[in-house]
Amino acid sequence: DKDGSPYVIDEPIRIASTSSLTIKQGTTVTSVEGKLHSGGYIWSEGSLRILGIKDDPVIYSNLSTLFIANTDALIRYAIFATTSISSIKSTTTVEYSTFKNANYAIATKNSRLTISTSTLDNNGIHSLYSIRDYTLPRLYESGGPSDQYVEDSKQSLITMHGSGIITD
Repeated sequence: DKDGSPYVIDEPIRIASTSSLTIKQGTTVTSVEGKLHSGGYIWSEGSLRILGIKDDPVIYSNLSTLFIANTDALIRYAIFATTSISSIKSTTTVEYSTFKNANYAIATKNSRLTISTSTLDNNGIHSLYSIRDYTLPRLYESGGPSDQYVEDSKQSLITMHGSGIITD
């Protein structure tokens, strides 16, 4: 609710799989003033809805990452400034949103990501990043452990419509 905004997060917040979080139009979620990425982030395993409107977007700024894990998320009319989202084994829909000035804007791992009418603007390392999923089993050969990467065949499916990636 924007009446209590801005919401200042200085430590991790976890949304359980049995819960949901809706962030409504005009709400600002940020870190402690003057402390970029102060340790605050949201980890959501419950349903996530970020529902701004054209003239009153949700602003999510100066936080490390919004993690979306094992759930579904809808992000509409939001501005992510120096903040990333990471979609892990989730279905995430991003519409009418802007991601700017983050190390990476959006990372996915074993997810379905749809981006429509949105902009990824001037992000540092990656604007859009699909992480390959590897597991690290312990194999016992010749009397001792050895590590071997085994590729997981499940990869992310990313779809973009009417959106752009801008770099300087």
